[in-house]
Amino acid sequence: MDAKDNERTREFVTALYEQNYKKLMSMVSKDPLCYPLTEDIVQETFFEAVRNMDKLLVHENPGGWLMKTARYKMSEVKRRMITRSKHETEAVEEEWAYLENEYGLVELNVILNAALDAHEKLLFHMFYFEGYSMKELASLERIQEGNLRVRMYRIRKKIEAYMETKNQKGRQ
Repeated sequence: MDAKDNERTREFVTALYEQNYKKLMSMVSKDPLCYPLTEDIVQETFFEAVRNMDKLLVHENPGGWLMKTARYKMSEVKRRMITRSKHETEAVEEEWAYLENEYGLVELNVILNAALDAHEKLLFHMFYFEGYSMKELASLERIQEGNLRVRMYRIRKKIEAYMETKNQKGRQ
């Protein structure tokens, strides 16, 4: 490109900017998701125009090309927002699930500490959380499996009785 071509290109870009800047700003700002980024989207649109100047110089409708490019830029912004929003939502849901689980475990621990003695709490934990079978626990306790079943039944009944007492006090 010689100096004359550079000057013509510069004049073309300036005219294109002056003719279309307000239109693009108006179009982009009407979209509530894109409104905060209106200026950025319009600037990126003109950046694309400069990058593609060889196509734009021979394009039959440069203003239409700019509008279409701006719409693509708006779509990109929305897609990024939605994707980010989904990731943020998933992260928040995971955090809530973790907190609810932790809260539930803390609450269960308070109940077990209040309702059971240390040995009963250990048996309850080993059976329900660590996955020991009745047979394994009976062997560890050196009692028959039937006796352990009765012991576990009594532990559950103690927890139920404690919960009923707490619920009755809560209603009063």
